[in-house]
Amino acid sequence: MVEANRCIQYLYGSRKLSILFDGKRQFEREFEIFTDTSFADNLESRRSSQGWLMKLYGGPIAWNASRQGTVTTSSTEAELLGLSFAAKETMAVARLFSGLRFHLDQQLIIWCDNKQTIRLVSTELQRLRTALRHVDIHQCWVRQEVQKGTIKVEYIQTSNMTADGLTKILPKASFKTFIQQLGLVERVQIKSSE
Repeated sequence: MVEANRCIQYLYGSRKLSILFDGKRQFEREFEIFTDTSFADNLESRRSSQGWLMKLYGGPIAWNASRQGTVTTSSTEAELLGLSFAAKETMAVARLFSGLRFHLDQQLIIWCDNKQTIRLVSTELQRLRTALRHVDIHQCWVRQEVQKGTIKVEYIQTSNMTADGLTKILPKASFKTFIQQLGLVERVQIKSSE
């Protein structure tokens, strides 16, 4: 009942939030992708939560928050699985854009807040030692795509990680920051700016 009430409070409190694409705001990057993982946060199964978020012109267009399908033995393994999932979705959206003849002027960059994960997929020689074969396969695949130039993986501080709100319950102040990072605005602000 407590969880149901919390959900209702969230829905009621966010009912006026909207995604705004007004063409007036300027952005450093037209298309942004963020990925984050919360390692072994499920106390029963010890599976990690993962989330990715795509923003186009400052507004979210696609996102996912889910539990990973397997137990990983380190935060780096969990981040690799989350990064691989986000990379596959990013490439699918890029193919969709291409099919619609919508061409981005910038390289696809996926933002990640785990430096070890970035090193593992960006350097030629480093390799994660893991008994989990599927994690090794995901690492090799992401590294292959980085080396081909299909995607680039860059570091972002956790405080600026937009996907952070998809992997854990946030305190009120952090939730407000998350709303700002998403670029959501209240409908009242939209009407007054017209």
